[in-house]
Amino acid sequence: MGLISKIKDIDIMDLILSKLHGGLFRKVSTVFVGIFIIFSLIIFAFFSFQQLRYLKNSLINEGNSLVSALAINSKLGVLAGNELMLKKEATGFLYQPNVIGISIFDRDAALMSIKKKGKEHIAMRLASISDIKGRMKKGESPPFIYEDKRCIDIWAPVYVSVEFKDEEEMMLGIAPKKKRLVGWVELILDKSDILRKERLYTLYSLSLFILCIAWAYYLMRRASLKIVGPLDRMYKLVRGFSSVEEMHEIPVEKRHDEAGRLASAFNELVRRVKKREEEKERLERQLLNAQKLEAIGSLSSGIAHDFNNVLSSIMGGADMIKYHLQRGEEISLNTAEIILMSCVKAREMIGRLMTYTKGQEVEKRPLKLNDQVIMIKKLVAGIISDDIEVKLDITPDDPIVFANPTQIYQVLMNMVTNAQDAMPLGGSLKIGTKVVEISETEASKKASWINPGKYALISIEDTGIGMDEETKKRIFDPFFTTKEMDKGTGLGLHNSYSIIKEHDGFIDVISSPGKGTTFQIYLPIADVKEVVVDQEEEESLKDLPHGYGTILVADDDMFVRGFLKDLLTDFGYDVILATNGMDVMKKFKENIDKVDLLLLDIVMPYKHGRAIQDEIRHIKPEVKIIFMSGYPDYVLEEKGIFISDIEYLHKPIRSAFLIKKIQQAMNS
Repeated sequence: MGLISKIKDIDIMDLILSKLHGGLFRKVSTVFVGIFIIFSLIIFAFFSFQQLRYLKNSLINEGNSLVSALAINSKLGVLAGNELMLKKEATGFLYQPNVIGISIFDRDAALMSIKKKGKEHIAMRLASISDIKGRMKKGESPPFIYEDKRCIDIWAPVYVSVEFKDEEEMMLGIAPKKKRLVGWVELILDKSDILRKERLYTLYSLSLFILCIAWAYYLMRRASLKIVGPLDRMYKLVRGFSSVEEMHEIPVEKRHDEAGRLASAFNELVRRVKKREEEKERLERQLLNAQKLEAIGSLSSGIAHDFNNVLSSIMGGADMIKYHLQRGEEISLNTAEIILMSCVKAREMIGRLMTYTKGQEVEKRPLKLNDQVIMIKKLVAGIISDDIEVKLDITPDDPIVFANPTQIYQVLMNMVTNAQDAMPLGGSLKIGTKVVEISETEASKKASWINPGKYALISIEDTGIGMDEETKKRIFDPFFTTKEMDKGTGLGLHNSYSIIKEHDGFIDVISSPGKGTTFQIYLPIADVKEVVVDQEEEESLKDLPHGYGTILVADDDMFVRGFLKDLLTDFGYDVILATNGMDVMKKFKENIDKVDLLLLDIVMPYKHGRAIQDEIRHIKPEVKIIFMSGYPDYVLEEKGIFISDIEYLHKPIRSAFLIKKIQQAMNS
């Protein structure tokens, strides 16, 4: 917080400011300098305007003379329709200063047009024959002038006599009584010279103006230094303090007038403000530490809760598969799908945790909102109480939003969890989607960041205990909760609100005591027609052919090694297992003629994967190597392991995706 805003409430500062800004000398000098500046600006502006108007009028008068002469000289060529004759005539005019383009027309179309070399981009036609005819019908007299920022376009008609003169008329120079319009001439003039002089006049006027202002300032400065110099120096010191940390006491001159007393009062003020700021910082540190502890507790409990849910689905599905296999029964494909979906969700939670701890940017992509809602229903089926009925009401429009799937999952899980807590005796939970239109008036009432347009609406409606108006007003405040101390942190809905806001959306709450609660989540519809599914998620093991060859697999986790051996063996590969970096080198040297590919965990005991790669390349350069790791990229970089130039896969890896990568490497 700035110094002035911190000490406005203290009477001594008002006194200082009033002394500096309320003095008669300061007011009179300000008025004098202001009048001088305004008067100088008027004089310089008038001088520049008159000069530029004179230059422009001179150029237009010159153009009028030239276009009139061109109209007279072009009569014969226009009547004959002879382009060569007209071009020869026009070329002479093109050499005139400032002339950059000439066109000659018959009554309806151009006969010839030439432009000065190097000026083609400036010589732009600003009117057409129909424009000129329209002005003539209104009774306007030629020449007709058009102008833009870079050129002046002048048009004149070409007339010929329709009656012959007799000898007397020719001798007396009497004009024929009738004339006929046969065409038009156009002359384009370059304004570059005017623009250049305009800049020079502006620079000259500005320089002179600055000199005058400097002279006036010099005179006023000399006077003010003698009269208000001491107060002004103290004022500048005060204004130079941009924070409390920069505040310091100012030197007090040995004088007993108003300036000396003000300096002493200000120094006392500085000492009091610094003491208050130190106390404020101490309290803020205590509050911040308390908030950090609560946030960390919320994060760990939330991650533990989500992981326990995922593990419950995986363990339950695995138990069901084992049970059916022991009984010789068929295994449900849905059970395997639940296990796979839970694993994908666990991987996304790891990514979310890494984003939180490392502050990484959240990735957003087009999502089918109905798919997210259906997935949530499947995942909460084994979590939510049996006495709560979960219903879906999804729109057939299948809205697509631009969002981060993990964050949307987090928001929906928070909403579902709150709905369950609001129904301790059971009830009904309905999750629905639809597309709505937000008008400009509605958008202005919602939030400052909301734009009018189409939005996807997710509604989570429960039949629970509801909320009163006071609770609804505070529902999204951090650390606000109506639950018991050990059952809620008050951060879930606050985080949900922040996430939806980051997605340019908003949340409405409809609730009343005893009538349940409906959360309405609005997200902008994405301007895309289709959602691109990740290639890894599209692959299926049944679509992949079997291969052949020997693969050396190295991982320090025995379960990963066992799974990889079973998978690769099922697809026709011979597998050699290694447990660490030293074991890899030993097994490779023993089977150097057999090994076609190495599948290595990049971080292993005794020797990491990049060091193994360098050593193996010296022994057998043509061998294929694929690395994998469960560490995020930034952790590998901290360990000095860089992955930008290697074939690298992030764990967990879908089986079909891994097989396809191995087959591609084998065939490359």
